Amino acid sequence: MTAKRILGLDILPGSSPSSSEEPSYAVVILENEKVIYSRHNLSRRSLIKLINETKPDIVAVDNISELFRNKLDLKKFFRETSFVPKIIQVTKISNKYISLRNLIKKYNLGYETKISPLKSAEYIARLAEKGVGSSIDVFEKEIHIIISRRRSLGQGGMSSERFKRKINLSILRLAKNIKKKLRENNFDFDFFYRKTSYGLLNALFIVYSSNSNRVFKLIKPWKGQDIQIIVKPLLKKKIEFKCDEKENSLSSLSSKKFIIVGVDPGISTGLAGIDLNGFPLFVFSRKELGRNQALNIILEYGKPVLVATDVKNPPLYVKKIASEANATLFYPEKDMMVLEKRKIVQDYMSKYIDQIKVADSHQRDALAAAIKAYQYFRNKFEKLEAEIRKTNVKIPLDRAKVELIRGKSIKDILREYMNLGKKKNEMIRKPILETVDEDNDKIRSLIDKINRQQDIIKNLEIENRELKNKIMKMSRYIEELEEKISRKMQEIVKEIREKREIAALISKIRCLENELDKRNREIEVLNEKINAWKKVVNIAINDGIIPVIYVNALSQKSINHLLRNGETLEDRVIYVREPAPGDIKGAKKLVEKRIKAILVSREMPEPVKNVFEASLIPVISIDLFKLVKIGNEIYVEKKKLEKSIMNEKKKLERKRDMEKERRIYEVIKEYREKRIREILKKG
Repeated sequence: MTAKRILGLDILPGSSPSSSEEPSYAVVILENEKVIYSRHNLSRRSLIKLINETKPDIVAVDNISELFRNKLDLKKFFRETSFVPKIIQVTKISNKYISLRNLIKKYNLGYETKISPLKSAEYIARLAEKGVGSSIDVFEKEIHIIISRRRSLGQGGMSSERFKRKINLSILRLAKNIKKKLRENNFDFDFFYRKTSYGLLNALFIVYSSNSNRVFKLIKPWKGQDIQIIVKPLLKKKIEFKCDEKENSLSSLSSKKFIIVGVDPGISTGLAGIDLNGFPLFVFSRKELGRNQALNIILEYGKPVLVATDVKNPPLYVKKIASEANATLFYPEKDMMVLEKRKIVQDYMSKYIDQIKVADSHQRDALAAAIKAYQYFRNKFEKLEAEIRKTNVKIPLDRAKVELIRGKSIKDILREYMNLGKKKNEMIRKPILETVDEDNDKIRSLIDKINRQQDIIKNLEIENRELKNKIMKMSRYIEELEEKISRKMQEIVKEIREKREIAALISKIRCLENELDKRNREIEVLNEKINAWKKVVNIAINDGIIPVIYVNALSQKSINHLLRNGETLEDRVIYVREPAPGDIKGAKKLVEKRIKAILVSREMPEPVKNVFEASLIPVISIDLFKLVKIGNEIYVEKKKLEKSIMNEKKKLERKRDMEKERRIYEVIKEYREKRIREILKKG
């Protein structure tokens, strides 16, 4: 049937999806063989918008790489389009590439020597309309519908709990509605969810359908304020063309080994596989794992003959995998408890320590189910092996085990294979006729010869049976030796493991010792701080304390740094660790800020000291006081400091007053001497 609407496109010269710049395309849309839209230069973003608006049945190209660079590009394209169009590469026919020019000639579409991109786009659309080319098989036959919250629920009180309850109930209502719609439309699907006290935390539907647009029409993606519905088809790992021949995965398993599979379905699904001897093959888990994907993963390792679950009521997901694989379904008489599963897996892993690793609870539960199924049949397998050893018929052991799993008794299995062996022998041996003409000596001699040969064969068969018995005895002896070796190996493995554990513990002890040393050093530093604070507290209790501002040196750089830090200097005490050589400009800046006093660790140069004393700012030795330093903070006993500042200030005031008196005296003296000189001059 001819498609109703076809979009043909051709990339413009110089454009490429691999380029950092957005590619441009020539686009033509056909509807009922007529061109309803054509555009010479359309950006990729505009192309996706056009596809969303016009919803063509087919998007046709001459090379898929013009549209997608890789799988990420493909994902992005289908995430941006609101539905899934069929994509056809017209130049791919029966697994062969035929150039666009040759196809145009073959189908008599045109005879131009030079074809423009827009004309190429039209030819591509017309070729697709005629059914030329191969469609791209992009998707698995699975569509995932996810219902989840849009924002995280943080900690909170009653209002937060009400909000959680509201969201959980909304997700539950949406899940019920979608479930009803899918059932009414006869879709095959699996439904997984995480339950809460009030409703559902999230929900996942895996719908099995080759027509994703039918699902998109029924269940539309939606984003609310708090909840969202995501509808996404599952992309294949590799882009394939539908013309490519593919081998049937189930029919190609005749040469593969038979395996037991454990399945733990859910939003995250766990898979585990072991062979019919109990040897581990794989453990695996993944979020949003559909049945088709799960079965493909299983089939990579072998043909499943027993599919197991860890609950007494097998989930539909597990039943369907068993049915699709034509395998026997195994489930326990009662649900396996977590402690039981943990013990089964731990015991099993101690035996196969280097062969298998379990990463999460889903893998653990799947592996526990597989081991439980194997343990159920193990005694029967051992009986079957013992009975087979007693017979003289060559019986394939794994195939016999499969028959046992499928419900046949050991007696019936042996009878079938022994009857099959007899039939083969009868086909090989031809009946010998005893009735011959007695007069024919030649025939008689031949009969005698045949009879002698039969006697030899009988003797050889007896000898063969004896040798088989010897082989069986040797096999048992070998098995005993193998068991001894296995026990010894287990002991060695245990010893190695213990050594490794000891080495790990020693390493851990060293790390802890280093950490302890580090903590002890931190404790020492903290103790020093505590002692310092104790001193501060004692001083504060006795005399009170006052914080002083610390300056490393009396330089313009240090003073500027102090001012940049936004320290309020007015009426504050400054402690200068290195007062020499000092800086007069720096001293003047401090004076301008009207500081209260300067404390120094040693003598300050006289010119610098004079700058402070001229403004009645005392310069006092720090050695006079009890000083406590905590980090960059310095504390001094308050009463003593204030008393010293007051005394020093009084001294400076007396010194200033004396200096004033001296200056006045000098002025008066100078005036008197001047007057005496003037009087003497006149006289």
